Amino acid sequence: MQQADLPANPQSPISSHPKTRWLTIFQFVLSLLGVLVLWGVALMTTLVGLLGGIQTIAGTAASTPLFITAASAAAGGLLLLPSVVLSLRRIISQTTTAPARFSKASWLSFIIIALPFVLILGNYAATKSGSAWV
Repeated sequence: MQQADLPANPQSPISSHPKTRWLTIFQFVLSLLGVLVLWGVALMTTLVGLLGGIQTIAGTAASTPLFITAASAAAGGLLLLPSVVLSLRRIISQTTTAPARFSKASWLSFIIIALPFVLILGNYAATKSGSAWV
């Protein structure tokens, strides 16, 4: 009887026991947990700001810092989403390819386009009293 030659590469499709990538699983779990915690904090802080009533202290709304905290937590959760998605893709497909990257020119054009809108929104929020801008 002759034995079939097995490929030397352990990542080949013939290999019946794929290598478990524990660091990738650890990254996925912690990133997903971070997203859920940050979005939960954002939701709870927003609800406290909306349902807690608007109290004015020295002409400024007391709930404005709550809304800023909620926006920061939601933005932090959004920043973790690529980590969740890429680690899940790596777990599912068992690939090691690097994702495509944006060029510096595309990021610069995005910033140039988005900056006026951010400034206008900030100016609008600063001129409104209380939380009417929310």
